[in-house]
Amino acid sequence: MKTKISIFLLIVSLVILLIGTVAGDESEMEYRQRIESMKKRQEEVGRRYHTGLEKIGQWKQTRNQMLLREAIENFTYAIVESDQERAKAGAYFKRGFCYGMLGDTDKCIEDFTRGLEIDPGNAYGRKTRGCQYLVKGEALKAREDFQFVCSKYRESEACRWVEEIDKGECKTVCQVQE
Repeated sequence: MKTKISIFLLIVSLVILLIGTVAGDESEMEYRQRIESMKKRQEEVGRRYHTGLEKIGQWKQTRNQMLLREAIENFTYAIVESDQERAKAGAYFKRGFCYGMLGDTDKCIEDFTRGLEIDPGNAYGRKTRGCQYLVKGEALKAREDFQFVCSKYRESEACRWVEEIDKGECKTVCQVQE
């Protein structure tokens, strides 16, 4: 009986300690405010990401580079503020696309590489980064990315690009694709 009471008291003490540790000095009101603030921030991340997508759509119709710069700002916000890694990867890919369309190959590759660190199996990311490696004249790096895509999708144009690189005849001019 004494052992059961001791165990019960130990469990109650641990629960009280756990509750105190989780809550800390934060009141229930402060906790709710913090949660609400986090929700609002994530809503803003989503809104900014979609605004970036809209800017890309507008750019496709007008080719106004200012729209790409505005999209970059929105995707940067999503990258910095998002708590979700997959959302960050998507924002990196979209921002990389914008940099590619602006002709900034290095920033494009950097963003696609960061997106691929989060989502390494993303064929779109590999194919697009491979195209940018070709633009820079780095055929072996491009081949690696294209080979990855080809291993997942046998009918992909990336398979033809791998063959061209292997023959030293890589005449393919590929562009960053959305």
